[in-house]
Amino acid sequence: MRVRRGLVGRIGGLRSPRSSPRATRKWIVAITVGGTSLAALFTVIWLVFATQTIAGTPRMIGRSHNDPNFPNVHAVSGMPSEWIATVCKPHAYANFWTALFPAKAQYLYPNTAFHLPRSVHSALCSAKYEEASDPVVLIAVYQSEDLMQLDLADNGIQWYCFAAVDGNLFVMATRAEERVMGANSLNASPVLAPLVDDGFIVYADPGR
Repeated sequence: MRVRRGLVGRIGGLRSPRSSPRATRKWIVAITVGGTSLAALFTVIWLVFATQTIAGTPRMIGRSHNDPNFPNVHAVSGMPSEWIATVCKPHAYANFWTALFPAKAQYLYPNTAFHLPRSVHSALCSAKYEEASDPVVLIAVYQSEDLMQLDLADNGIQWYCFAAVDGNLFVMATRAEERVMGANSLNASPVLAPLVDDGFIVYADPGR
């Protein structure tokens, strides 16, 4: 009997496996915080992909560019980043990220092919139209159409289109000579023709 009482005493001295109220509260808080974090993460992911969907449809959204500084320049829809994505290929190393997050794609390279002393800014990209005789697309910004025309003519540009954006002229141009019938039933460069859907007019022979 003494042994049994001792055994009972030892067993009675052990802690109950049940958690204390404080530990239970900690678990509840941890689960709540974790669930909130996951919900926030899924919300961010959803917003990212929703943004990509919007960015991929510039003709349905985007303000019309009708700059009062250039009342005679044809108004177009969309934004410069969307126009670049329309006619340019992303960098080869960005293709993986492009598939997941199109807005993160990188398109532009420093301008090493054109001498544009009258431009405010210039850059290059690789034409998405892979059969172009010249695979380079010029992107440049000018303060006036006369300055733009002079630079484009001096550099042998065959086709170009432009829009007024924030008090400047945003131009995209190519030396490739190929021509196709555009969506507006006018001849256009196949390199720049997709921009006709945004309201652009593709012109030939700058400076004339």
